[in-house]
Amino acid sequence: MSDIRIARDPDTSPDVLEQLATHNRSSVRRSVAGNPTTPAPTLDALVRDVSWRVRLAAAANPNTSIAGLTTLAADTSEAVRTRVARNPNAPVAMLMTLGGDERWQVRARVARNRNAPAAVLTVLASDEKWYVRRTVAKHPNTPRKVLTALADDMHRDVRIAALRALTQHTRRPIGNIQIIRERRWPPF
Repeated sequence: MSDIRIARDPDTSPDVLEQLATHNRSSVRRSVAGNPTTPAPTLDALVRDVSWRVRLAAAANPNTSIAGLTTLAADTSEAVRTRVARNPNAPVAMLMTLGGDERWQVRARVARNRNAPAAVLTVLASDEKWYVRRTVAKHPNTPRKVLTALADDMHRDVRIAALRALTQHTRRPIGNIQIIRERRWPPF
């Protein structure tokens, strides 16, 4: 069996995974980082790997410790930070920090994290990128007050998403969604 297959196998012992985590081939280390049974101490070593692909796999692993995720949240790779924002174990404080990331793709992924609290979503609701605002409008934790404000957003897709979310919150139709199609923005 190849080293990659052994590294991917969930039945591989923690001792073997720890040994493979120092393999000279990054593809093997990436497979160890992506293995759902890799122990947290082994993953903590892999979060500092020279290969961004290995760090990306570690960021997605649910066994990566909070300390490991914290290291990855400050990574130079946008893809790694995005994957951390997607991790269901990312703590609220980390989501708050990533919500202020310079890259809109990271901020959008924070807005999609099912654990994103209302405070993070409220901040992201005023993001400069319409895609981030639309993602906030689609999140089930977005407060009604924020959805109401997004229903009057300058971008049509944001307005539609907010009105749909408001309709789902109330379980009855609100207003006439047709006005979205007729409204011009900005209103001159």
